[in-house]
Amino acid sequence: MSELEQIQNILKAHKNLNFVDRILNPQDYPSLERPDLGPGAYSTHLMSYDWHPNGGFMVYPEVVFDQRSGKLKRFSRASAKSHALATGDFIPFTDEAEASWFSEAYKKVWKK
Repeated sequence: MSELEQIQNILKAHKNLNFVDRILNPQDYPSLERPDLGPGAYSTHLMSYDWHPNGGFMVYPEVVFDQRSGKLKRFSRASAKSHALATGDFIPFTDEAEASWFSEAYKKVWKK
């Protein structure tokens, strides 16, 4: 199985999560201006991974979609993790290396 197929399988298995839907359907969501990265820079996702309190690891977004305002909001890493744990908006992994890999590799889905 190719790396892209692995990524797609993980995303399909978690397509009910908001941040996964934003990965799969970026045209349906706004972007977040990122002047800290330079003129015209923006983000739609900023993934992190960390250990999960119940064991294993989790990948979660630091850029979160606020359904009330219809806008994206950037959280600090700690706040994003707390938000992900409270809302279930994360993908669980048993292995740290796999969580680390996915937190970067998910972007390849846009290069199909």
